[in-house]
Amino acid sequence: MHFCLLRIVTGDQETKRVKFVYITYTGPSVPGIAKGRAGAHRTDVEKLIGQSHLNFQTDDVDDLDDVCSDTD
Repeated sequence: MHFCLLRIVTGDQETKRVKFVYITYTGPSVPGIAKGRAGAHRTDVEKLIGQSHLNFQTDDVDDLDDVCSDTD
């Protein structure tokens, strides 16, 4: 299981906005019990990271392309 905080800067030269995307990735071959154990740590990581604009959880790497296109 991987936890990631993606920082994206958007806007033009006059106004820049920073957006944070919190991503939780669990590989497709991870057994259900391991996913459950790791999921319990997700809230602890969220507290450590702080506020984010979008929380995204996936087990498919291809879904990460959707996250990046949604933040544009």
